[in-house]
Amino acid sequence: MRTIIHLDKKYVSIWLTRLEAQDEKVCESLKPIFRDFKKQGYQVVVFESGTGELVELTKCLLEYNAMH
Repeated sequence: MRTIIHLDKKYVSIWLTRLEAQDEKVCESLKPIFRDFKKQGYQVVVFESGTGELVELTKCLLEYNAMH
């Protein structure tokens, strides 16, 4: 798990590996983090590693955004 606090924009990004995202104990450990940062006026965002092909999915996302 990697946590990055963005002081200027008042949000926290938490990055989880696939294994961490599937681990109930890790997910439970996020609750106090959410609570503590919410009290300070921060938004918490959790990113989970996926199972798709990164290059292909990124290409599709860029193509979609270029059309819209």
